[in-house]
Amino acid sequence: MRATVQPTEIDLAKMAAIIDCETHIQISLNRPRYHHLQITMANVDSRLVKWCSDRFGGAVYPQWYKKRPPKRADATRWRLNSDEAADLLKRCFAELIIKQEEARIAIDFQKTFPHTAHRVTPEMFQLRESYHLKLKALTKRGPKPNSPQTANENTPSPSPRQRSLFAA
Repeated sequence: MRATVQPTEIDLAKMAAIIDCETHIQISLNRPRYHHLQITMANVDSRLVKWCSDRFGGAVYPQWYKKRPPKRADATRWRLNSDEAADLLKRCFAELIIKQEEARIAIDFQKTFPHTAHRVTPEMFQLRESYHLKLKALTKRGPKPNSPQTANENTPSPSPRQRSLFAA
């Protein structure tokens, strides 16, 4: 789907915040020896997905569950692939806070694709796989070794009152 609204500078700043907070940047390995870049987001409020799609294009489709958990609401998914994903990351790069390193890896990865058809050499496959593994390590769940969460191991545990404030 093509964008229907020309994004403004404010839209790019908003999109950077959405990328930081709501999206997943990934390099997928499909079929033997074929990598591709994706930015994906799922949200229960389809207005956010529509806003992204209207300004930046991409595919919109319902979230599909093999076995939907009982308390999980229906969601809508947005996906942007390859050159379009890299272009969006370039345009939002300066405004990114959390995912700037992921964006840099994704942009560098996409530069390995010439705009003509060709066979993937073993060397090119290894280079793309190295980007895939770097991005996968950055997006791994849990605290990161150099993050503020793990920088100070002497941080006291929250009190029972503090825990009750955030319990839902």
